[in-house]
Amino acid sequence: MKDIFGKLSTILQNCQSLFNTLSTFTLNHGDFHPGNLIATPRQQLVPIDWERAHFGDPAFDLALINWHGQDPIVNPALQARAIALYTQCPAEQVALQKRVICWSLVRLFNDYLYLTSNGLKVDKLAHFEETTAMLLNAAG
Repeated sequence: MKDIFGKLSTILQNCQSLFNTLSTFTLNHGDFHPGNLIATPRQQLVPIDWERAHFGDPAFDLALINWHGQDPIVNPALQARAIALYTQCPAEQVALQKRVICWSLVRLFNDYLYLTSNGLKVDKLAHFEETTAMLLNAAG
């Protein structure tokens, strides 16, 4: 646990400049996942349950998408398409992707703390640890 926290802390400190230069803030849903989407009669998807909405880094909601598939991390191609909806500039896409990884790490670590502090034994706990290690290596 200390190894995970130490490496996470180092990575987030190293990535701080990505957040210091953030100049675009968007309306974030705060709990964006397929269960909070409904289809209209014209087959348009509309988000519901906005009680966690806030203005902030668009990478926050993009990171939340990672947690609502069959695995904690979605298909990288899907993530790239979602990022492309925010910006067409390649340099901005790279910075946004790095912030998505940071938010994903924070979310994953938060979930890990919740699961372990409550003594919950879940099948995915080992997978969470593997995913955290993978993301830490990708970000480091």
